[in-house]
Amino acid sequence: MTGIGLGKKTIFVKLKGGIKAVDIHKISHFEVNDDYTHIHFRTAEEENEVLVLLMPLIRVEQILEDDSNFMRIHRKYIVNLNFVDQIVGYQLNMKFFESDIALPIAKGRWKLIKSRLLNA
Repeated sequence: MTGIGLGKKTIFVKLKGGIKAVDIHKISHFEVNDDYTHIHFRTAEEENEVLVLLMPLIRVEQILEDDSNFMRIHRKYIVNLNFVDQIVGYQLNMKFFESDIALPIAKGRWKLIKSRLLNA
């Protein structure tokens, strides 16, 4: 996958054979690994599904900047705040059906994240 575009509540992901529409509210978080951005889902239908983009996370962040549900928490992660269960220290916990995940929060972003969650 090489491209992404944002519709009203849909992200369009370019695949080799076409374009896939993805409901933005089903995305739990984005994670960067080298030059690839992984889109993680945490819904009953798509639990543990991951799509891979050949795109830096900074570009994904720019595309999502108008959506207040998504926030960059670390150089490696953008999260959907609707999936946040709790923050403990500099760790953001997300609870899902059968599993939980913990993601690091950059110290420079902690106050902003706390403020966004408390004012949401």
